Amino acid sequence: MPRALGINPARCVTQYRLKLNPATGQLEERNGVKVRHCLDGGHQSVLLARDGFTGHVQTSSSVVDDLVIKMLVADAAGRNRCLIKADAPNAYMQGERQARPQTFMQMPAAFADERADDGSKLCIQLGTPCWGEEPAGFEWQVAFEGSLLAFGWRRAEGVPCL
Repeated sequence: MPRALGINPARCVTQYRLKLNPATGQLEERNGVKVRHCLDGGHQSVLLARDGFTGHVQTSSSVVDDLVIKMLVADAAGRNRCLIKADAPNAYMQGERQARPQTFMQMPAAFADERADDGSKLCIQLGTPCWGEEPAGFEWQVAFEGSLLAFGWRRAEGVPCL
């Protein structure tokens, strides 16, 4: 479908990670092998430039430091809540695409030979931000800040650093 519209899908990069138990040196029983399919951001930039999309895209995102972690724990304690998990599973997937062109990614190598009913190659239409896309961090940042504001937090602008 994308090629029929004149859009070339960006390449898919697959990353594998093995988690070993430090005591035994064996694969962890739970989540021992992790696979992440990412969009090749460099290839996507070339494709977008070729199609005339050269505008500036927001790409910044915060790095969570110890102070923010302490604030999250203190906020949970102050609200008498139990903080169960401190990571954001598939963080970028929690963001929303911010007014930018529709993006397509080639199928991961394991599925590269799969074909549609008409014999054409399949690809993935990205509905949410994906690792490897430059704006994905910024889009996650927008979603993260929205969640903090929904919890009742507010920005401390103009407050000098201690």
